[in-house]
Order: sequence, then structure tokens, then C-alpha cells
Amino acid sequence: MLDAKKVEAGIAESEPQEHVEQCLAEDNGRTLKYRNGILLDPQPSEDPHDPLNFPLWQKACLLAILSYWAFLGTTNLIIVGPSFFELNQHYGASFTELSYTINGPLVAYGAGCLFWVPFSNIYGLRVCFLVSSLCAASISIWAALASTFGEFVAARVLAAFFYAAPEAIGPQVVADVFFLHQRATATGAFTVFQFLGFSLAGLIGGFATLNLGWRAPSYVMVYTTFGAFVGIFFLMPETTYTRSGRFEVGEKRRIVDGLRLWHASGGGDPKVKSKIAAFTYPWYYLPHPIVLLATAYFSIFLATNDYMLTTNSVSYPLEFGFNLSDVALTSIAPSLGNIFGIIYGGLANDKFVEWRMKSKGDFQPELRLPMLLLTAIVGPAGLIMFGCATEYHAHWVVPLIGEFLMAFGSIVAGNVVYTYIADTYLERADTALVMLNGLKNLSAFGLVYAVTPWNTYSGYAISFGGLAVILFAFHLPVAILWWKGAAIRQWQRVKWHSATVAVHGEGLK
Repeated sequence: MLDAKKVEAGIAESEPQEHVEQCLAEDNGRTLKYRNGILLDPQPSEDPHDPLNFPLWQKACLLAILSYWAFLGTTNLIIVGPSFFELNQHYGASFTELSYTINGPLVAYGAGCLFWVPFSNIYGLRVCFLVSSLCAASISIWAALASTFGEFVAARVLAAFFYAAPEAIGPQVVADVFFLHQRATATGAFTVFQFLGFSLAGLIGGFATLNLGWRAPSYVMVYTTFGAFVGIFFLMPETTYTRSGRFEVGEKRRIVDGLRLWHASGGGDPKVKSKIAAFTYPWYYLPHPIVLLATAYFSIFLATNDYMLTTNSVSYPLEFGFNLSDVALTSIAPSLGNIFGIIYGGLANDKFVEWRMKSKGDFQPELRLPMLLLTAIVGPAGLIMFGCATEYHAHWVVPLIGEFLMAFGSIVAGNVVYTYIADTYLERADTALVMLNGLKNLSAFGLVYAVTPWNTYSGYAISFGGLAVILFAFHLPVAILWWKGAAIRQWQRVKWHSATVAVHGEGLK
């Protein structure tokens, strides 16, 4: 058995650790583990293969490669945006047709979210990430070499399906490895890289196109994704955990264990034993009010953010006379918004949870939601600033401020929603998030498809003003969750088995 005194924040290491206080009270015969006065939640097992017991360096490496892989997934979606004028000249496609190079991948990205979680629950997330990264990189070669516009679109759509894997599974990986009071910061790191992909795609794609031609963005995805495959192979151990694994007293985890293709860490049973059940189980969460309300809110936030990022590839050259390098540099504004957003939505969020657990000894998921009050202001304000400044040719700094505010709001919204779902569903968070991720990406497709016709016929001020009103109105679901979330969770548990509390290491039944 591992010495409980060598468990620090649930991390079991072979090297010395600080003493972990233990509560004298017993929980089903177990001594509860504390760290710095904070009850560890979930409680780590004595198994060295329990991801909660992974050494801190391994958790950091795991989070880094996961965040990088998520960054590539969203970067791929819009990296070709700055190439629209070059693609128009090469293929002769209209700007409406060119929007398929972004809209099509968005649909495939959403569909991929519905596939990769069941796949990982059967075969393990390590296999899932290795397969998806290798296929995404290989298909990106096809996109880079495409001779016709149809080929180019088809390659990008198919690649996006494989690039969806980290978004689909990422929040569950964080929940598998990190404790409650660390979860918002870890989720925030993952989410900020995810949104930096949206923000920096224009910068990367713009300068790649400017210096090397319109095929260069696809080659960038080829090289960086093969790099992700190598990083996943060496740095991403299996984090799915079921208590069915066997370990001996005094057993230590070896480096080679992190390279094994286990269904679950330590060689335990798969999270879901039936392949049919694995693919049908996520649909049980579709009628859950918690999932529906959170999805409605975040879907609109993501869709309006994507609408803005798609618009700026055309609006800055047409309305402000920007060249390709100027357009690429506009990505700095939303990137800064993402970074500031993680400070508020991640670090500050966890500090509040830590204070609550120390002072009150309890925590409810709804206590995270008041942080979204700020997004009701900065999100709509950013949309209005961008639309009006572009329509009436204000100084180009004004729409950039709008992008900064929108990016700040988006990262806070995503981080709080992901963490809220993880806190609510615990071991079932990945299956609950399948619906959220799939539906939000499909909604983004529907709205982004309207970019060219809506901006053309109504103007930027009206289209973005309308989006601001819609975004503000869709904060109502969050208000409902804040007000009645605890009661809704209790009602769900009575009505559906899939809403019952699942403990750490429990498979899906």
C-alpha cells in the first residue's frame, strides 16, 4: 500500500512529499485525505495507477500536450481564413463557396465530438489520441496537395473530424487527473489554448500564406500535428480509471506504464464494456436540463465568437484597407483577451473554490456561475463595438477592442461551463459533454454560414447588434442554473440513472 503520508494533493510519487494532514473522521472505513486544510475531492485510491496519484511533473506534461493538441484542433478550423483572396484567385470560387472551407469542418468537428468520447470509453483515450492525431496529420497532407476546390474542402472536412478528439475528451482528462480545487485552473489552461487556436489561426495562416502561398497553412497543420502525435506517444498516459485494476502492496508505477495502450490505467476494465452502450449512452444526457441550459448559453457564445473571427478576414481588408500581414496581426487582440480571461475564469475561480472549501467545508457547482455576470456585459459590448466601428469606419483600434472583449468573455464562458459540467457529473462528465460539444459546434456552423449574406445585406452594425441582443438574452439559462441549479440536479437524479452521482473509478453502467 502507498503511505498516506506521502500523498500530496493526491499525487503519489517515489520521491519525498510533504506531509498530508488526515482527518480523524472515517468515511466508510477510510481515513479522509486533506492537503493544506482542503479535503481532497475526489479521494485518491491507494492504486499507483490512479491518475490522481500521478506525479506532478507527469500531470504538467499531460496537461501541456493535451492543451497543444486542443490548440491545433481549433487552429485547423479557420487557419485558411486569411487565404480567401488567394483561394478565390486560384480556384475561382466565390466567397460564399469559400465559406465551405470553414463551415464544413465545423460540422465535421461537431460530429467528431459525438464519436470520440464513446470510442475512448471503449479503447482508452491514449489510443483515441494516437489514432486521431496520426489520421489528422495524414489527411492534412491531402489538403495541402489538393488539385481541385472540392478536394480541398473534402480534405479539410475529414481532417476536422479527427481534430475534434481533444475538445471532446479534454475536460474529462482534466477531471480524471486534477482535484476539485485545481480543476478550474487546469480546465482554464486547456480552454485558453483551445480558444487561442481560434485567435491565432489568423496570425499563423496569414503569415504562412503571405510568405509561402495559400497551401502553406495546410503544411503547417501537417508538421505541427505530427509533432502532437509524437508528444502524445511519449507524454500522454492513459487517464481513464476504473477500480477493477489489480495492484500489489508496495507496487510502484514505472515509466513504461505511461506508454501502454490500456483500456484503463493499470489495465482495468474499459469504462464501458458494451460498444453499443458506449455510443448510445451520451444520448441519455440530451434531455437533461443542466446539459440543455449550459449548451444553449455556450453555443451562442461560441457561434457569435466564430462569426466575428470569420468576418474579420474580409472586413479589415475591405473596410480598413489592411493587407494580409495587417489582418494576421489583428489576432493579437483576441489572444490577449483569452489570456486575461483565464486569469479571471480559471485562477480566480479556483481561489474562490479553495476559500469556500477551507472556510465552509462544502462546495456546490452553482457557486462558480456568478462569474458569468461579467460575460453578459463584455460579450455583447464587444460585438457592438466591432460591428459599429466597422460599419462607420471608426479607428481600427475600436473593432480590435471589441475582439478583445469578446475573446475574454468566450474563454470565461467556456471555462466555467466545462468546469460546472465536470463538477456536476464527475466521472460521467465526458459523456455529458458530448452533447454540449456536438451541439455548440453545429450551432456555430449554422451562424457562420450566414456571415457573407447577413453582413452584405444588413451591414455590420445591424448584424452584430442583433448578435449582441441574442447573446445577452442567452444568459438567461445561466441565471436559471444559478437560481435553481441545485434543485434541478436533485430532480435529475430522481428521474434518470445517468444523472446519479458517480464516484472516482466507477465505470458507466
